[in-house]
Amino acid sequence: RNPLNAIGIAAQMLSSDFSPKEDDEGYREILRNVRVEITRLDKVVREFIGLSAPMAPDLKRRPLAPILEEIAEAGKLRANGKHIEFNIALKDVGTAAIDEEQLKKALLNLIKNAVEATPEYGEICFSANREGERILIEVWDDGPPIPSEIREKLGKPFVSSGKEGGTGIGLFLAFRVARDHGGKIEVKSDEAGTSFKLILPAC
Repeated sequence: RNPLNAIGIAAQMLSSDFSPKEDDEGYREILRNVRVEITRLDKVVREFIGLSAPMAPDLKRRPLAPILEEIAEAGKLRANGKHIEFNIALKDVGTAAIDEEQLKKALLNLIKNAVEATPEYGEICFSANREGERILIEVWDDGPPIPSEIREKLGKPFVSSGKEGGTGIGLFLAFRVARDHGGKIEVKSDEAGTSFKLILPAC
């Protein structure tokens, strides 16, 4: 990532220390675009690092309520940036054997994906309930449906849900975390909205 840092510093220096005699606004627009692309590339690099990192979960039996509440608050803050209504419907689902940090990252990836797919002033619902020995944690949004040909491939590396600029790495990691926890992610998408449901075994 060091080359990206160097490019970013150079762009900042050009912006603050140098100004052309003509078309100053056009020059600064180009520099703004350079900085935007640097930020985007840095995000992609960090996602690739996450993709290659060891993923063996450290599973411990934990109550999920406080963890889900923390994730819900983080998701609400992210959604507020787009004026999205973020509804929370969390039931006490008991305990599960989880790696807390991995589960948080997986669910935040699903929420991030929903926020990016949902139009401004749209709606997202983050919910959790229990069905027998299964815990169901769902992220639903009212964004446009995911095409069926993409939906069938979700969870594979570099398959995005269709949003512009998406790499699919965040979704791939979420699917992998679910599998490593003995669970799965179910996806449903139609004109009424899109649902990513992470299912875990209770214990």
